Amino acid sequence: MMRVIKKTVLVLCVAILVATQVSAADPLAVRERQPGFALAAAGLNLFYIPVRFVLTVFGAQLSGLTGFLTLGDQEAAGDVASVFDGTQYLSPAHVEGSETVRFGPPEFP
Repeated sequence: MMRVIKKTVLVLCVAILVATQVSAADPLAVRERQPGFALAAAGLNLFYIPVRFVLTVFGAQLSGLTGFLTLGDQEAAGDVASVFDGTQYLSPAHVEGSETVRFGPPEFP
């Protein structure tokens, strides 16, 4: 029995080592520094995050109330909560335009 446990532990350790190893063939991508986008995102977040926080709290309260008034209907509460879903903060990629700022439920094709 002890031999089986030792083999199992050994196999698991090897599997973890193999799974977490970084491939030498994939060097880290070098990206161009863009401090303007970073500073713009930081400045915009000074206004965006407080407004987004209020909307998120309001949405959570409203969806909770909807769930309560529908006697625990999770789908109804989730439908209301999804209206207030979206991007919680702006990143430099949002400012640059490579990522979209999302409001409301996610759109699936």
